[in-house]
Amino acid sequence: LAQAPLFSLVFFPRPATAPQPTMATAGIMCTSCLQTFATSADLRAHYQCAWHLNNAKRKMQSLPPVSEADFAAEEQARTAVEEVTKGVGHLKQRAEAPAHAPAAAAVERKWAPGRGLFDGFEGGSVEESLLHMKRAQGFELPDVAKCTDLVAVLRVIADRIEQEPHSCLFCGNTFNTAGAVRSHMVNKNHARLGAYDEDLLDALEPFYDIPEEEILAGEDRPDSPNVVDGKLVLPDGREAA
Repeated sequence: LAQAPLFSLVFFPRPATAPQPTMATAGIMCTSCLQTFATSADLRAHYQCAWHLNNAKRKMQSLPPVSEADFAAEEQARTAVEEVTKGVGHLKQRAEAPAHAPAAAAVERKWAPGRGLFDGFEGGSVEESLLHMKRAQGFELPDVAKCTDLVAVLRVIADRIEQEPHSCLFCGNTFNTAGAVRSHMVNKNHARLGAYDEDLLDALEPFYDIPEEEILAGEDRPDSPNVVDGKLVLPDGREAA
């Protein structure tokens, strides 16, 4: 297998990449965060923090933990996006409105900064559109804190939807029109990036500032999944949701 693109290795890591505890580490260890604590009271307090809860969810999904610093940077970026909407109640109401109806998703208009990728949402900024897409379709960009150009990233993704062959971001199925693929992604909960579209991940990589220490050298991407009867079948035989 060819070496996996850097972008996909950083943002779609496999369990084998998680750091492992060592016998030399002293104290009581949180197995979700791989962090040690001097007392059981300190560990119990740690269990209540957002960083631990995030890593606990990642552990349940067989994903490696994120460091406390990286989690703090991600939370800061998300807070900045939400702050943009303060004081603009009518825009927030529009962002929170349901957008799952096929008629709303089947729009053919071209994407522009401030617009949603999957429906007819018209916001005043890229940050507002990202907040809307997270609430309405569950769409999130990987590691926004490391993204250097949000507009460029969203334009690359929009081109995948709007230009032939109008491909689903998650399963790769193609459709006759942009409206058709948008309806498919909304109805099938495919309004998210898949980990196996190497061309798309390669196109997004230049717009991320990835620290050298996070490069996972020597790793190979798992075999690409197959699409059978319109369903994404992963390499281990499971059907993706």
